Order: sequence, then C-alpha cells, then structure tokens
Amino acid sequence: MATEFPKPEYPKILTRKDWDKNKGVFAKMHGKTGIGEKMDAVQKLFDAVDCDAINLTKLRAGWKWGGEGVTVSKPSWDKIFNAAKAEITGNLAKVCKELYDLRDLAKDVQAEFKKSKTIPSSSTKHVGEIATTADHLGVSLNKNSLSPILQKMGDEFLDDVQKNYTDHYQGTKDIRGQTHQDTRNRSRRSDAREF
Repeated sequence: MATEFPKPEYPKILTRKDWDKNKGVFAKMHGKTGIGEKMDAVQKLFDAVDCDAINLTKLRAGWKWGGEGVTVSKPSWDKIFNAAKAEITGNLAKVCKELYDLRDLAKDVQAEFKKSKTIPSSSTKHVGEIATTADHLGVSLNKNSLSPILQKMGDEFLDDVQKNYTDHYQGTKDIRGQTHQDTRNRSRRSDAREF
C-alpha cells in the first residue's frame, strides 16, 4: 500500500463553536480568555494549508513514461518534493506554532480556572483537553513527524521507477544513472539535511 498524506480532520474541540458551547456559564463570567480568538486564528491557518502539495503519492499517480503531460523523471519528482517541503516549512509550520501557542494559552487558562471556586471542574477539564489536543495535532503536523513520511514516499517513488521504468531507458540502472540502493541512501542523507 502506497504512503499517502490526506488532509487531517480539524478537531472539533479546537473550534470556537465547541469552546463557546463547553466553557460553561461560570467560565463565561470569568472574563475574556483569548481562547476563542486563538482558535479562530489556528483554524484559519489550518484551512489555508495545501495538504495536496504534501501528498506526493497522489500527485504522481498520473505520471507516465514519455509522451504528453508530466513524465516520470527526477526533475518532476524534485519539483513536487520541493513544493511539499516548502508547504511543510511554510504554512504548516505556522499552524504548528499557533497550535503550540493555543496549547500554552489553554494551560494558563486551566491554571486560572483551577484557582477559582466558581468555575466548574468540567470547564477546567475541557480547557485541559484543548491543550492536549492542540499539542498532539501540532506534533503530528510538525516537520519532524512529516519528514519520515516524505522520505517513505520518496523511497516508494524510487522503488516504482526501479520496478517499472528501468527497461524504458537503456543504459541506466535508474533515473539518476546509479544503482537503486545508492540512490536511496544518498537521497535519505540529503533530504534529511534539508529540513
């Protein structure tokens, strides 16, 4: 089964609508926390991420050897691979930063809520769950978590080329003119350094 990166579903608990519903009447009387506004900012950034640019397996699904359209080649692969890295270190990195900011804000609000005798424990618990969810989503989307996924997609691309296209181009062992294992080892080293 080929490795894919579909856009993750945005957690309901990190939406302003869910926050407004679950913070409770006493928490509303506590005053402005900034959580709702931060949630709006995070979700806006999340919605702007082009996860299709990261799903390299899907992007290369229609590639063919020669002819019209995108062909199986190193330049074609490098183009989508570099676009994926740019999306991860650009828009997705912004989302992760904001998720960590939301986590920290939720932890601070949770500490305030714990001190209050009027705010119910359910509201305090809900804020803690927001912090945990924001942290987990941020970790799952950061470049350290996605780098192995990109590497696996790259390995699958090289395996596919080795398996299906080496006979199309006489005189080479793969698209780079090297043995398949040498290519994989070099790409692992270079791709890991680029993040």
